[in-house]
Amino acid sequence: MEMSRSVDELGRIVIPAKMREAMQVFSGAVLDIELRDDEIILRNHQDTCRLCGNPIDLKRVKKNYVCGECIAAIKEM
Repeated sequence: MEMSRSVDELGRIVIPAKMREAMQVFSGAVLDIELRDDEIILRNHQDTCRLCGNPIDLKRVKKNYVCGECIAAIKEM
């Protein structure tokens, strides 16, 4: 799926409804934005461990997430 959109004076673009539906992006969704060479890549945000990047077995620690494996490693220190 490919479409063109204009950038407004504040640097915003509107993601077409068909693309939002295909990605299951709804109002209030958080997207990760990556700049790779001359491309801007949008993907649905997935929480990951702040220490190792693991997306599994996460526990919230203040405003971050830490996985069970890293918590166990910290306890062993």
